[in-house]
Amino acid sequence: MAVKQGRRAEENALRDQTSVPVNLLYNETNDKTMMQRASITGAANVEVEGGVIDEVTQGNAYIWNGDSGQWEKMAADGPTNALRTIDYAHHEEHSGSAYFISDVVDLALNNVLDIIIVTPDTLKWAHMLAGLFTESETEWWTYEGGTINNAGTAITAYNHNRNSTNTSGLTISYHTNTSLSNANIDTTVPASHLEHGIVGSGRGTGGGDRNDSELILKQNTTYVFRAIANAAGYMNWRFNWYEHTNIT
Repeated sequence: MAVKQGRRAEENALRDQTSVPVNLLYNETNDKTMMQRASITGAANVEVEGGVIDEVTQGNAYIWNGDSGQWEKMAADGPTNALRTIDYAHHEEHSGSAYFISDVVDLALNNVLDIIIVTPDTLKWAHMLAGLFTESETEWWTYEGGTINNAGTAITAYNHNRNSTNTSGLTISYHTNTSLSNANIDTTVPASHLEHGIVGSGRGTGGGDRNDSELILKQNTTYVFRAIANAAGYMNWRFNWYEHTNIT
């Protein structure tokens, strides 16, 4: 039985050579097709476009590998037969397309830290998570758009996969200033912001904040992450992201 790879969420009409139902599950996000045979005793061959899968046994799931052009058995946990998978961001770390920056600064009262990120004019977009942890009360903003008047100090982004030689397409730098007016001389920010918050419940009390939903940065755009110390203290920041070519 020759069948074409399905493009629907689930194709229930397929059966193997012993008439056992077989499901084709298509994941549009990752452009992958997964096949699973119903849970009965025995084994059979299933012929699909791209080749024959031998010994399709009970409870096993198979995925179409577009790179190799083969159906491959998916890994499962022995005691439970649960599929062993990783999320997409974790996959990007393995593939060498995920990066991070992290550091600590000591800010005096009313000091300002600006982290400036410039995205390239390509369809390879950055999917970013950010975290901020402080010793004392700190107010922060995220701005989309801005003008860099002073190049500042460059920040090197590191690959999560230390075996990879891939480098980030983002250009990142930072400034520290003694006041907001001085910060605006180095970097002009727009009147409106994307995000705004305060870390720490009161002066002298530290805290942490992070975004749980990734921000997909707009191409060919300058982003400014700004933090002002409402009380003196250390501030630790960390940005994690992966870079993925958008499919239009």
